[in-house]
Amino acid sequence: MEGEKRSLKKFKFKNIGIDKWILLAAAGILLVIVSLPVKSGDKEEQTSVVGPIAEIQNDTAYRKSVEENLEALLSEINGAGKVSVMITWESTAEKVIQEDSVYEKNKNSQEGEDSRRVENEEIRNQQNSVYITDENGNQMPYVVKELSPSVSGIAVVAEGGKNPQVAAAIIEVVEALFELPANKVAVSEMR
Repeated sequence: MEGEKRSLKKFKFKNIGIDKWILLAAAGILLVIVSLPVKSGDKEEQTSVVGPIAEIQNDTAYRKSVEENLEALLSEINGAGKVSVMITWESTAEKVIQEDSVYEKNKNSQEGEDSRRVENEEIRNQQNSVYITDENGNQMPYVVKELSPSVSGIAVVAEGGKNPQVAAAIIEVVEALFELPANKVAVSEMR
């Protein structure tokens, strides 16, 4: 143990040697090169829809997915049988963007000619959207959160919809999932 302490104390950078310094330098350069981002010209460009059209497509896909998932769930209720669902939406999906606010309040007071004190107050409130730049150099607003569209009502048509117990179970499930009151859920029998 005492010999190990002596060997650690005697270690100096001068004793490493030129060949080990070259190896360390090469390893460092290699790490820097590997960590640099690489643009590849061989890849095919992927086109994606951006802007309001993409928003509508994503919103429509989301709505259809919610209806399909609800149909699958409600059809699992004992006695419900085949189920068809229609959801009416109160709003669309909404993105909340980051904004920087600048608020300034300046007070000036001056003494008038008749020895009266006149005070002026100037308020300036400015809000600017925060933008980020993607890898292609395009600027887009920084989205803090995305809000799902809200539901205003749901109509359910089920083979077992005539049975009051089945209808009550369907309404209970829909109320729990969408936080809707019972008067916003309609259940009918399928023909």
